[in-house]
Amino acid sequence: MSNLKDATIYYRDLKTKKIIEKPEKDSWTCFKQPIDKLDFCISYN
Repeated sequence: MSNLKDATIYYRDLKTKKIIEKPEKDSWTCFKQPIDKLDFCISYN
């Protein structure tokens, strides 16, 4: 992945898929890279 260090991290609620301010127990951790338009989410559960 090219320059993932430039990505911003945000969180999404697992059920509603809405962006949330702080990570919760069952939330997705998401990364968004503006240059290459890479946007993906992962769950550690």
